[in-house]
Amino acid sequence: MGIACGKKQAGSPNWNEWWENNWFEKLEEIPCIPFNGDAYIGAVHIVDGMPERWIGMLFPAGTEVPEGFEAVDIEPLEYAVC
Repeated sequence: MGIACGKKQAGSPNWNEWWENNWFEKLEEIPCIPFNGDAYIGAVHIVDGMPERWIGMLFPAGTEVPEGFEAVDIEPLEYAVC
């Protein structure tokens, strides 16, 4: 499917930090996955049975990750976007 590009959140996701630092603006410069309508995502990724919380956007596989951000591969499956 692609990658989720953003930042892992320690504890509860802090959306205000994203608005205050204009981090979404940097990600909006990159072509994203069309089906998601360039929406922002708040996601939970399970690693070794523990949740990792992320804020970011979805991008095609192979997208270069901007400096200061991280990415996680997303397998092709059916997902619900709310």
